[in-house]
Amino acid sequence: MKAQEVAQKAAAYFRSQPGLARLLAGCVEKYRRHGRLAGKVMLSKASEEERQALEAFLRRRLEAEETLLISLREVALALQATCFAEADLLAVLQAYAGEELLPRSQVRLMAQEQRDLFFQQLLRENSQPSTQRWLQAVWEKDAGVQRAQRAYTNGCEEEQQLFSLAAKALAQLSEAKERLPVYAARIFGDPHALDSTTALGRVFLEALRFLRPEAGQDDFSRTEEEAELLYHFGLLRDDVLNFVTCAGLAAFRQQGGCEMEVSYWREAWRQRAVLNAPLRELASLSSLRPAGKAKEVVYIVENSGVFSALLDVFEQRNLPLPPLMCTHGNFKLASWVAVNLLTAGGCTLCYSGDLDPEGLLAADALYKRNPQQVRLWHYGLEDYHFALPKDAPLLPEARLKKMEGLSCPELRALAQVLQQKKRAAYQEALLSNLLADLLLLVQGDGSPEPKSQENDSEEPSP
Repeated sequence: MKAQEVAQKAAAYFRSQPGLARLLAGCVEKYRRHGRLAGKVMLSKASEEERQALEAFLRRRLEAEETLLISLREVALALQATCFAEADLLAVLQAYAGEELLPRSQVRLMAQEQRDLFFQQLLRENSQPSTQRWLQAVWEKDAGVQRAQRAYTNGCEEEQQLFSLAAKALAQLSEAKERLPVYAARIFGDPHALDSTTALGRVFLEALRFLRPEAGQDDFSRTEEEAELLYHFGLLRDDVLNFVTCAGLAAFRQQGGCEMEVSYWREAWRQRAVLNAPLRELASLSSLRPAGKAKEVVYIVENSGVFSALLDVFEQRNLPLPPLMCTHGNFKLASWVAVNLLTAGGCTLCYSGDLDPEGLLAADALYKRNPQQVRLWHYGLEDYHFALPKDAPLLPEARLKKMEGLSCPELRALAQVLQQKKRAAYQEALLSNLLADLLLLVQGDGSPEPKSQENDSEEPSP
């Protein structure tokens, strides 16, 4: 009988002996660790069944100890005393394990060589610089690409194929705006291929984060962070329901190398109309500015009720609407795009929100992005004390801790007081102060009042 057949029979015998299972598994592990049949297998708390099986195989009485130490040399000698003597111990262990046994050092070396070949091939197939930078980072196990590294390490061919697919998606990014489902369908024939619920979509998003390290530094929800990240690379996820509300602004668009005013924005100002500006429209603009002749200052509020209450006064007094924008709560992608358009138009942004931890975080996120062009609007200590309700409930510590990383000095000072008093104030209580500032701006504007629908439709100069 051939030695290989004997080894297979020996392995079958050992598998049929539960009392020898830990000994054989330990021998396999020792060889993988050291690359040779050396060392001892430690068996702690051996059962009576194990003791009987081991004594029969080793042909000796075992010490009455809780932990047994059995050398691989003794196992090899015991094997030679059985009917399986024609097979050596290594052949039996390989048959028992069902695979060729290799030292871990050799397995690691082979895996690294295979990994090198895999990424070298991908780099040859993908010459686009940013794609190569991402692939190189995954190959070298840099920070920020852990999901992609896990996809390779899992070893599944389907998961490793994600690299080719993600590289294909990265290579076709351009400055032109395109909706994510349309982009995915054009490249892969599946509009949902790059959804964040798919493995490919998650690897693709991680690659985009790596290529834009500043992404994710603000206190956004994951959905908003992903939407802004995609927008930065020209991909739109939701461009209709993501919007800001604007009044008193003029919009401009690049056409043929020149910046041209978009007429319906100015007409809305003339008619005292408010515009809900979705991301779809904002993405086509080059800048936003005040529609009147006031200095380039735009006011931003986060609360829609405050926004409407302020505009009500201007309508009642037949005054032009002030340059005012509402974010409807925390900043969404449309909010950030509008902010970028305003700063591109050279505007100073005056922001007002609630004087609570979340309101301070939103103001700080805006300040961090545009410290030279952002002014806090009624965020002083006197504003806080003026707006603080007499019976305001105490804030939980979890909310107060959110303010620990604020960047803006003025907000840090306010946060200290908030930490002490543990009570929030809200911008509705500051409505008269906000209104006074806007009235002063518009009444000193010198702009013509917007004409009613019955008047001549001549457009005022921007």
